[in-house]
Amino acid sequence: MAFFSGLFLAGDEAEGTTIKGLAINRFGGGGLSINTDDTVIEGNFIGTDPTGTIDRGNDRDGVRVNSSDNLIGGSANAAQNIISGNGGDGVSVVGTDSTGNVVSNNHIGTDADAGEDLSNSENGVFVTSPGVVVGGERYERGGERRGGRSGGR
Repeated sequence: MAFFSGLFLAGDEAEGTTIKGLAINRFGGGGLSINTDDTVIEGNFIGTDPTGTIDRGNDRDGVRVNSSDNLIGGSANAAQNIISGNGGDGVSVVGTDSTGNVVSNNHIGTDADAGEDLSNSENGVFVTSPGVVVGGERYERGGERRGGRSGGR
């Protein structure tokens, strides 16, 4: 069985990419792997069907970030991602150089209306990188957990 991500962004050519309005689900690896800077991830269904109500989780993390200055979500409601039902963390931000990332205004571990539990198997958001903002809070130390089976929302 292959363990490929649904989308894998890497290299200088992918810097500044926007991923918007996709349903990314049922991959043998993670849903989305970000290994390039200045990426915007908004308005996607990662680990659910396009309605955001049915679990169609990826086998590993919904979104894995190993780069800097990326935005997952955003202030507008249309920028919200539904990141639920995945076999790993909903969002994982790793690496000592993965600074300046923001995870904001998403539904993580719930359906699109935030009324039903569609938990990720691990943490909602897992951070080991310095200077990451999650929902308006800046984390300066690693290991923070939110919104999954092993962490609170």
